[in-house]
Amino acid sequence: RFILNRANMKYVLVVTVIILFLSSFCFGQKDEWKEFTSKGSKFSINFPAIPQESKTKMPDGGNRYIFSVRESKRLLAVQVSDLTKTSGPLNEAALSVFYTIARQGGLDALKGSKLISETDIRLKGLLGRDYTIGNDETVMMRRVFMTEDRLYLISVTVPKTQEKDAGVAETLAKFFNSFHLLTASPGF
Repeated sequence: RFILNRANMKYVLVVTVIILFLSSFCFGQKDEWKEFTSKGSKFSINFPAIPQESKTKMPDGGNRYIFSVRESKRLLAVQVSDLTKTSGPLNEAALSVFYTIARQGGLDALKGSKLISETDIRLKGLLGRDYTIGNDETVMMRRVFMTEDRLYLISVTVPKTQEKDAGVAETLAKFFNSFHLLTASPGF
């Protein structure tokens, strides 16, 4: 039989503090997203883990950077492509062309896919595009923004069987809504 007295209260308090500490350590970090900032690519976004980074040289001389995290069967990624001076002036017509090319690139990359939805969006006045593509096995949700010197592709790719899961909707909201440009952008 356990009798609660002053000596036992200290024991109970210590055990409770240890249990709370360990449970917050073990379970609290599972869903802890952290802000990732790429000063060179001029953006920040929240990832569920530290992203892997890769860099490739593009045919026009610019660089392409990919920051990605694979989370179970989900892939979260930000692709940033440097634009060269030959890219031309930045206006709504040019943006529409670039966004169409970006969408087609996604369709080509995801074999047998089709466009599910597409909507114009804005990020602090900057015109962007939100689209979803998919095939029988995979769905890719993507947001595209272009500044005078960079093209940003923010993507979440999931198995088609997880497309409607509440966890996917929560991941999309956390990921997409946390994206910020570090420099002012012209509003088109």
